[in-house]
Amino acid sequence: MHDRGFQQKNTSASMGTNDAFKFRVVMTSAMEPDELIGKYILVGIIFLDKEGRVVEQFQTYGPVVLVDDNKGIVLEKTDGSGNFCIPPDLNSLRPAPKGQYRLRSTGEILDDPDFISTWTVEKTRVDTIEEYKRSGFANFDPRQTPSKGH
Repeated sequence: MHDRGFQQKNTSASMGTNDAFKFRVVMTSAMEPDELIGKYILVGIIFLDKEGRVVEQFQTYGPVVLVDDNKGIVLEKTDGSGNFCIPPDLNSLRPAPKGQYRLRSTGEILDDPDFISTWTVEKTRVDTIEEYKRSGFANFDPRQTPSKGH
C-alpha cells in the first residue's frame, strides 16, 4: 500500500480572485488533453504558511470529466461533493504506480489511480483553505503563481 500522496511537489500556487482570467492547457507532455477523460487522479495539496511551515495537507480523487483552457483539469470527486479543479498543466500529472493508496485524512483506500498530482500552496491564508478543499483551484490565477517546479 502506498502512503505517499505528498512526496511529489510539482507546482506552487496562490489563490486568485480573477476567475475570468484565461489560462491555457500546458501540453509539453506527449499526452493529449482528451486522453485524460475518465482517468482517475489522486490530488494532494500541501498548504504552507508565510514561514514555509506546513499548515495542512489535503487529498481528494476522482475521474477527469473535463480538460479546458478556462476551467483546468476538472475531476468529479468520488464523495459526491461536486467537481474539483486543478490547473491545466499536463506536466503536473505523474503516472501512479499500481497499488492501493490510503488517503491520510480519511483512511479511505484508493485502488490503482491513473495519475498523481501534488500541489503546494505557499503563503496560505487560513480563510482560503476550505475553498481549496471544496473546489480546488477553481479560482486559480496563474499570474499569481510564485514559483513552479519543486
